Amino acid sequence: LEAGGSVVRLAGLYAATRGAHAYWLKQEELPGNGAGIVNQLHYKDAAGVAVAGLQTKQNRGKVWLASDDEPLTRAAIVDAAITSHLFAEREGPAPVFVGEGGPMGKVYDTSATREELGWMPEYPSFAAFMALDPTPE
Repeated sequence: LEAGGSVVRLAGLYAATRGAHAYWLKQEELPGNGAGIVNQLHYKDAAGVAVAGLQTKQNRGKVWLASDDEPLTRAAIVDAAITSHLFAEREGPAPVFVGEGGPMGKVYDTSATREELGWMPEYPSFAAFMALDPTPE
């Protein structure tokens, strides 16, 4: 940062078959609380915000935070993924979160990143992306 570079911090990355959901759907039980909040960002949107950060000249030496518009609970992420045709052949019930405490997460405020870089995510949420019936990458 001192040399004039910038940093873009990214929320949890996902694509159709890559991300926490892909791991979670291979499990029967999951540690952690299903009500915990997860901020996410599609890989394509991550590339877009990185390019926007590289192209800006007036905001050198800054740290930006990027995520989509709708943080979801861990359980909602599983629910959105399991409805996709990509996981239709998955056997067994949906995985269950068995934790009761632990970190519940927080909602990111990415308004400064969006304003300063003129960037918006293409996919407003993981659930919206999965509802598009995506193809595997």
